[in-house]
Amino acid sequence: MSYENSKPVQVLLYDVADKKWVPAPRYRVGFNNILDVEIQETNPTDSTKLNPSLSITESVLGTVTTTTIQQTIDSDVYQQTIEEDSSDNSVTVSAWSQI
Repeated sequence: MSYENSKPVQVLLYDVADKKWVPAPRYRVGFNNILDVEIQETNPTDSTKLNPSLSITESVLGTVTTTTIQQTIDSDVYQQTIEEDSSDNSVTVSAWSQI
C-alpha cells in the first residue's frame, strides 16, 4: 500500500480505569478508502505495560536439558518449559500455563 495519498486519522479512546484519554493505534485511509492500521509499541517500563519479572532455571538429567521460564505479573505466575534431548536432537516447548 502506498502512503503517498493517504490521510492520517487519529482516534482517542477513554481509559475508564485511569480516567484519561489515550491515543489508539494510528489509522490511515488510503487507496480505495481501505483502512490500514499502524501500531506503535511503547517501552517496557511504560505505565500501560504490566512489566513482568522473569526467572529462568535449567536442569540436566541424562541427555535431557530442561529450561523453565517463570513470568510473574502482579501476583500471577506463569510457566513455560523447554526440553532439549541430545540423544535424538529434539526440542519440546510447552504452552504458557498459570501456576
